[in-house]
Amino acid sequence: MNKYDCDLNLDDRNSLSVLIQQVKPNSTVLEFGPANGRMTKYIKEQLNCKVYAVEIDESAAKDAAPYTERIIIDSIENYSWQKEFEGIKFDYIVFADVLEHLYYPEKVLSSVKDFLKTDGSILISIPNIAHNAIIINLLKDEFNYSPTGLLDDTHIRFFTKKTFDQLIEKAGLFRAFETAIFKNPENTEFCNSYDELPLEISSYLQESNHGEIYQLIYEVKKTPCEVVSDFSEQYKIGYKNFIQLFLDDGNGFTETNSIRLPVAQNSEIQEFTFDLSNKSTLTNLRLDPLDDSCVIEIESLRLIKTDGVEIELREQLTSNAIISAMRTSVVMH
Repeated sequence: MNKYDCDLNLDDRNSLSVLIQQVKPNSTVLEFGPANGRMTKYIKEQLNCKVYAVEIDESAAKDAAPYTERIIIDSIENYSWQKEFEGIKFDYIVFADVLEHLYYPEKVLSSVKDFLKTDGSILISIPNIAHNAIIINLLKDEFNYSPTGLLDDTHIRFFTKKTFDQLIEKAGLFRAFETAIFKNPENTEFCNSYDELPLEISSYLQESNHGEIYQLIYEVKKTPCEVVSDFSEQYKIGYKNFIQLFLDDGNGFTETNSIRLPVAQNSEIQEFTFDLSNKSTLTNLRLDPLDDSCVIEIESLRLIKTDGVEIELREQLTSNAIISAMRTSVVMH
C-alpha cells in the first residue's frame, strides 16, 4: 500500500484543498505524482477536467489511472512524459508535495514550461525546512526522518521560502500567487514546544515570519505578473487537532454523522471514549486517529455494551497504516 494513500480532505484548509481551489472547471491538467489519485479523482469527477499524469509507483498509478486520460508509470526525471504528451498544452501543471522528491527540481520546472498554455499555471506545494519545529529539534541535536511529514524519508531536496523563491526565478518562472499552511510546533509530527527553549530563543522563533509555515503553496506563470501574497493571520489561529469517529448507519460515512474529540498536543498516552448509546443501527465504524498525518499505536480498541460486556475489536480492525509508534487507547461506549 502506498504511504500517501489517504482520503482527500476538503473540509479543512490543507495543501490539497488550497491547490484544488485554484483549478477552474473544464481544464486540461497535467498532474505529477498523483499517488493513488485522491486529487485526480476530484478534479476529474467534480471539476470535469481532463487529467494526464506521471506516477513512479506502479500500484498507485493503477489506482489513479481510471481518472486520467493517460498516465505514465515512470520517474519524472526520466522525462519519458515529454514524448508521450508532446503537442498537448495544459491549463494547469500540478506538483503537490512532489518537487522535494526530485534530484533536479529546477530542471523539471524549466522543462514543463513548453507544455503550459500561455495563460496557464503551475501549481506547487512544498514543505518548509525552516519550520520552527525542525529548528527546535536541531537545537536538541535531533534530525530524524519519518515515513511522512516535513522530514519524509524519501525527501531529497529541502527548501525555505527564500530558496524556493530563488528556484522559481532560476527556472524562468514568475510567482502569481503564494500562500501557506501554518502549524505551530505542537501541532506537527514532532510534538515539540517553544516551552522547551530559553525565553530569548523562544521569542525570536515565534517572531519569525515563516517559522510556522508548514507548507508553501504557489501558483506560478511563465510570463511576468503581479504577485498576490496571502499569509493571513486567520490561517494561524485556533487550529486544534482532533480524533474523529465516523458512524455508518447504512448510508455510508459522512461528516455530519461523526463524533470529534480534541487531541492534546503531547506525547503521553491518551484515552478517548465515544458515547454510542443512542446509536442502535450502526453497521460499520471508521476511526480517523488525527486530522493530519500521524504515527500511532492502538493499545486497546474496545466496545463496551450497555450491560458492561466488553468486546475487543482489534482482531476486526483493518487499517491503511504504515507504521505505529505512539500509544493511543480508544474506548467506545
